[in-house]
Amino acid sequence: MRIIKEKIKFFEEDYDIKKMIKDLQGNFGETNEGQLAGVQLLKGLSLSDDSLANEFMKKLDKATTEISKEVLT
Repeated sequence: MRIIKEKIKFFEEDYDIKKMIKDLQGNFGETNEGQLAGVQLLKGLSLSDDSLANEFMKKLDKATTEISKEVLT
C-alpha cells in the first residue's frame, strides 16, 4: 500500500490536473493509440486525490453510464 501512495504522490507532484483534463478534449476514437492515450490520462486522473480530478471523474461516471445505455439499446 505504501508503494501505491508513493506513486500517487509522485503523480500529483509532477502532473498538472487542469492540463490533463484539457488534453482529454482531443479525438481519441480514431486509432488504438489515441484510445490508449485517453485511457492513460483517465488512469492518471483516477489515481489523483485532487478535487478537480474527482469532480471530473464523477461527471465521467454519469456520462459513461448514459453512453453504455445508448450502445446497449
